[in-house]
Amino acid sequence: MKAKLTKKLVDSVDYTDKGTETYMDDVLTGFALRVGKQSKRYTLHKRINGKLYRDEVEETHLITLTEAREKASIMMANIKKGMHVYDGLHEILEDTKDKTNNVPTLRDAYTYFKSAKTSLAKGTICSGQLI
Repeated sequence: MKAKLTKKLVDSVDYTDKGTETYMDDVLTGFALRVGKQSKRYTLHKRINGKLYRDEVEETHLITLTEAREKASIMMANIKKGMHVYDGLHEILEDTKDKTNNVPTLRDAYTYFKSAKTSLAKGTICSGQLI
């Protein structure tokens, strides 16, 4: 079946009673959702240079649809370059993520909280001391 894969469609598709069903994506040729008795997986079904490639991209509960499409397009590019499907895939995906994650430490958050809340009772400040 050919359809535009959306999060709503992926979530609404029921597991099959027996066998598997494949939903091909309209947006990215060769990208598909495969639904079985107990799992839903994003897969790659692409014929490149006369050879059919059927590889698993990821399970649906582990990755978003957008990330799965990106991963599938990288996998297709690897095949076209003559590389193994999964070669360097993890390094490429790690580099594309934002590494400027400015999450404060617990101590930084606590210090900020104390400075912002100047009207705290003494008991509140003493009971919240970090070890």
